[in-house]
Amino acid sequence: MTAHYTHVSEATARDVVLALPAFTASSSKALPPAKSTKMIEAAPVKALGEKLNGKNWKKIRADIIAMATG
Repeated sequence: MTAHYTHVSEATARDVVLALPAFTASSSKALPPAKSTKMIEAAPVKALGEKLNGKNWKKIRADIIAMATG
């Protein structure tokens, strides 16, 4: 069922795969991310995730989007 409801574009899938080395500390031989992808540090995202709850999720979401686009 998941495959039926999951619609990931080829560009999005490529960007995610190219971003993986930054999160897994892989070798420097990995391909660079697509130009449309901004790499952000995992630690601040993790810190926000640890604070996430049902009351503050909109603020946390906005903060993560700001980190990715700003």
